[in-house]
Formats: sequence, structure tokens, C-alpha cells
Amino acid sequence: MRVPLQGASRRATKIVALVGVAGLASAIAGCGAISATTHAATASNPPPATIQVASVVPTAASAQPRGSCANAVTSTLGALAMRVYDTALKGPLAQRAVARVTGSAALGAAVARGDARASRAALLPLLKHQIRRIEIYRGNRLLVDIGRRVIPIAPVSGPIRAPAGGVAGRYVLGVTPAAAFAGVTDRLTGGSVVVRSGSRTIAGTPAHAPAASRAFAFRGRAFPTGPLRVSLRLPPVALRSGCAATRAETAINTLGAAAQRLYRAEVSGTGARNALRYAVGDPAFRSAVASGDSAAITRVVTAGFFHVRRLHIVRVRVTQGGRQINATGGPFVLAPASATMPGPGGRPATVSLSVQDDTGYIKLIRRLVGAQAVLRTPSGQVPGSALHPASGRLPARGIVAVAGRRWRVSSFNAQQFPSGPLRISILVPA
Repeated sequence: MRVPLQGASRRATKIVALVGVAGLASAIAGCGAISATTHAATASNPPPATIQVASVVPTAASAQPRGSCANAVTSTLGALAMRVYDTALKGPLAQRAVARVTGSAALGAAVARGDARASRAALLPLLKHQIRRIEIYRGNRLLVDIGRRVIPIAPVSGPIRAPAGGVAGRYVLGVTPAAAFAGVTDRLTGGSVVVRSGSRTIAGTPAHAPAASRAFAFRGRAFPTGPLRVSLRLPPVALRSGCAATRAETAINTLGAAAQRLYRAEVSGTGARNALRYAVGDPAFRSAVASGDSAAITRVVTAGFFHVRRLHIVRVRVTQGGRQINATGGPFVLAPASATMPGPGGRPATVSLSVQDDTGYIKLIRRLVGAQAVLRTPSGQVPGSALHPASGRLPARGIVAVAGRRWRVSSFNAQQFPSGPLRISILVPA
């Protein structure tokens, strides 16, 4: 199917509604390595609600016609791909970037003068590792072009105003590289992604699917302007795995599988591996671990690792022979990636780290999957979960009632940090 640019967001919302997903959030939060803000849930999050588990209600009227399962899976995963694009275009990263650029009096004054050097100097502090490509114009003259090696998607543009008033120039910026968008969409949907600008392929992921498999496509914007086409090709296993008796059940199964893929990407994906490689190779960290100095390890982790945005390390734990030497970071994080390195006395020590906390994962589910997430360990429900089941464990599949409203649920077993069971449940309105 093809979707015109101006209707992409509305069409994505329509498809999401058809498959039973509520809400269209707008943040991809560090698209380059699936990640999200690591702070606790804010007051803007929905208030907790109590869930009572109800029996599965058969919906014979919505029974899925023979052969339509692939259509339901394709439209559900296609809608997820469009959500990823939509968050790159209108999410908080883009909004904050625009606010910084348009709110800078120094930049406005430099652009008004046509001073390229001063414009660049005023712009550099505003990038904050989030603006991946930006062009600044005064009239038709290009004053600044930063990030030429990056090919972003979903550019945002607008006027730059002079301090005295009036339009001094204009900006075009992008916060999501095409390659990062393709990678996130691949990991979320399990399909092969190709991003094309005109006749040129600007990003893509390895082909998981044969040419005869199902495909979904939509249009967007290339940087700095022009048409963009995103194609998603789904392998047969993805089309079969979610099949159920009704379209709604197929949709929640498909979303649950996407949530599992997102979890695996956070736990054992490229981001986790890169973070672990960086940590065990850091000379200061190696020295601190070898000495067994817990305070020194904390200093390295907090002053170094936590401030490297591209790594998104949220917790580090060092043990030797089952004894904990150090644990630094938030208490509620997803399962760790681990490696060994020389510890005190030259004996091996185990370093475990996580690149995603539970609250960040819950936010990603809400933003990219369009669902609510409930995380629970044997000791209780994880803070940040928007919904609180009164009866504890949610079913693997079924219908749950929330204050008179019904939700479809899909649950799977995962691992908390540093070990132990974690139950993740995904809920969408029934």
C-alpha cells in the first residue's frame, strides 16, 4: 500500500486503530541504539489503574476469514514502521532541537548579519548529540551545513527570527539518520527495510525475506527535501507466528512479538555489545576493577560511562566469585550483558551492565508499539508500569478489565537485572 506524505501520520493512526492499539506517542528517544530516557516516570504519565483479570471473550463476529492472517500481520507491523517514522518527525528529540535552534538569540543575530562563522559558533552548542544534520540559510545562501556525512530522514524546517523581529533565515534539521531508522524498524518488526530517496537507496537492512514475501510501503520526506519511500518486507515466519482466530487476536499476538524483539535488542543487540566492549576496554575502569576499589569503580561509571550518550549505560555491576564488588546505577533495569576481566588478585571478575531501564522500556513500548506495558518480578510490580493488576500475574493471552474498560493482553517471560524472572505484559484496548 502507498501512503501520501501529508497523510502518513493520519493513516498510521487509522491503521493502529484498526488493529486495536490506542494512542500515538511521539518519541523515538535515541534512535541510533534503541534507548530511552532513564529517569523515573514523570507526572505526565497516565495514573495507575487497577486491573481485574477476566475470561477470554470469543468474538465470533470478528472471526478472521481464511487467508487474511497475513494481511492483519502486515498491516500491524506496517503501522509500527510508520510509528517509528512519525516519532522521528514529531517526537521530543525533534521538538527539543527546534526549540533550541529557534530560541537562540545569538544564532538569530548571526544569521541576520549573514555571518557564517558566527552562525556556526552559535549553532554548535545547540547540537547536543541529537541534531545529526542541519542546514542554515539566509535567503538562498547556505550559511552553515553540519553533519554532511549523515543522511537523515523526516527533516524539520522553519524560520529563524532576528532578535529585533522579522525572519532572519531558515533552518532544515534532522535528528534520525536513515540507517538508524532502518535498524530500529528492522529490530521492531523483524522485517527487511529499504529506504529510498528518489531512485537512490540511502539505507537498508539485510534481506530476511524472499522476494515473494509480503511487503508494506509508505512515503515520507528525505533530507533536505524531496520524496522518501520506505519498504518493509516480512519473512514468512513473521506472517505465520501471530495467526489467531480473529484479526484482533492476531494483532495483539503480533504486537507481543514486536515487544519481545524490542526486549531482545535491548538485552543482546548491537547497543549492549558495544557498551560492554567499551566498558571492559576502558583503562580507568580496568584499573579500578583490578584494584577492587568500589569507590573508584563508581567514579569511573558515573563520570565516564553514564555521560557517553551513544552507549546509554544505565547500570553496572562487578562481582568476583559470587561476591559483589560494586553496583552503580538505577535499581530497575533489564537483563544484563556480561563479560569477564581481571579483578582483584588477578582472578577473573564478572562485569554486567544494562543499556535500558524498565521505565525506558515501558516508554518505548508506549511510543513505538502504541501499547501499555506492565512489568512484574517475584517481589512485585516494577515502578513505571502505567497499569497495576489487582490480582498480580497477567495471563499470557486473554482479556483483562480495567475499571470497566477491556484490554487485550500478551505476556512473555524475560529476565531482570542481574538475574531472576521478569514478566512483561503488553496491553491494548479490546
